[in-house]
Amino acid sequence: MTIRNMKRELLAALGSGILLPWASALSSAIPGTVAIDSENAWTVGGSNYHAVYDDENLRAEFLKFLQNVYSIYPPEEFHVLIDKITRATAHDKEIYLATQSKISKIKPIASELRYGLPALFHQTRLIGDQLEQFLKERTTINGYMEIGTKGGYIAAAKSALKLTGDMIILHSEAASYGLGDIFERRGVFKVGRFVNLKDYVPISESDVKSGSLDVVCNPIGFHHSPPTRRDAFVRSIRRCLRKGGELIVRDHDVDSKTMNHLVALAHDVFNMGLIHPWVYNQGEIRNFTSLQELSLYLTNFGFRPTGTIQYQDGDPTRNALMSFVAV
Repeated sequence: MTIRNMKRELLAALGSGILLPWASALSSAIPGTVAIDSENAWTVGGSNYHAVYDDENLRAEFLKFLQNVYSIYPPEEFHVLIDKITRATAHDKEIYLATQSKISKIKPIASELRYGLPALFHQTRLIGDQLEQFLKERTTINGYMEIGTKGGYIAAAKSALKLTGDMIILHSEAASYGLGDIFERRGVFKVGRFVNLKDYVPISESDVKSGSLDVVCNPIGFHHSPPTRRDAFVRSIRRCLRKGGELIVRDHDVDSKTMNHLVALAHDVFNMGLIHPWVYNQGEIRNFTSLQELSLYLTNFGFRPTGTIQYQDGDPTRNALMSFVAV
């Protein structure tokens, strides 16, 4: 394998849902709802970049995101670059493209190994530890499904858990033996059996039997799900779980316009840093809600919140892991 190919696979691993689970399993927006060449489709008014970087306090908060969550480039240098271009540029599309074009100037030699890989392992271990804490009271987990990753979270936690029965990885593409996927799952061997996410269509009985799972973990949240498919998709998750089973979800607590700008900018910068084109960024669905709204929503489909919530230290996007019991 060439050094160039290795770098490409490492970069792919960083964007696969482990470093930032909410950016995994991209869904295309419903045709006709997003003007691809317009100003940022995912802002609640004005500019995500200016809403954050024109405010001293929010600018400082976003630096924490670059330091603690998305540290695939030198955080302070990346922060200064975004700030400088935002001050000189009016619109999000131009800021996105201009910053993207200058990333090579702040990117050190072997940055994938010096920054990206340590960030990947840190984030996987951190969320794996949280998942382990959520599930430690279960003496045995008979049937497990992970949504939107290639098994990275359960791979990080499974040594401390007793797993039996079916293990399912629900993702838009099957895991491979490529370097990126190996890093994501922290080992050579694949984790579980692959079931295609199919852009959030309901999980079929032929793919997963009703009442066959004790735990479903959705570390990418529900905000990327197409609105017209979300209800049926959530209903199918409940079908897969036994009564008393557990749904673990990780999602942002977006309870204000300010938080919407901050979380949306995190998504913008995530895509921009991975050198995704602007059209990719525009096509990503982002139906952010507060955790209270999400909790009320899930109760309509047979889930009861346990009240257990864990945030990640130093993450200003308030990405929280929470638990619901199937009733």
